[in-house]
Amino acid sequence: MAPGGFAPGGPGGSATDGANSRRRLWHRLSDASPSGGHRRAGPSPAMVAVAQSRLPAGVAVVGDALNLPFADGAFDHVLTGYFYGHLPLDERTVFLSEARRVAGELVVIDTALRPGVEPEQWVERMLNNGSRHRIYKRYLTSAQLTGELGGEVLFEGQSFVAARVTWSNPS
Repeated sequence: MAPGGFAPGGPGGSATDGANSRRRLWHRLSDASPSGGHRRAGPSPAMVAVAQSRLPAGVAVVGDALNLPFADGAFDHVLTGYFYGHLPLDERTVFLSEARRVAGELVVIDTALRPGVEPEQWVERMLNNGSRHRIYKRYLTSAQLTGELGGEVLFEGQSFVAARVTWSNPS
């Protein structure tokens, strides 16, 4: 079962990981619906190779979350974790359109807004190799996330929030 006791749409069905930086979420989705046609898109061949080695029943491909490499209506669900909060408004709009194009349901899990934390910021992150990158980061309330998605709250905690939107007709 996915974190917080939910899996997109329940057991079964096909799913894609629309830019999920936390592999634990993907494993739990795979466990919740082991017979589904799971696909995972990653930004680089190296990341895809690692993902594929960890997902023997699924398929990992190089792809961009803002231009998902899948056919219209290819999946029942899209799951994304700790990614949506890194998207500026223009990219959020594109991502939501892509998720709707490829699936009838989207589950977003992201970092919760906590007291003392600026809700929107640019921060410098250092990678394991010592390189530094400046990234955009938002911390979200469940009301903010569901308002942006037009969906329902699945979980609201101190560390993360989760919401789901179901579209009647993917477009």
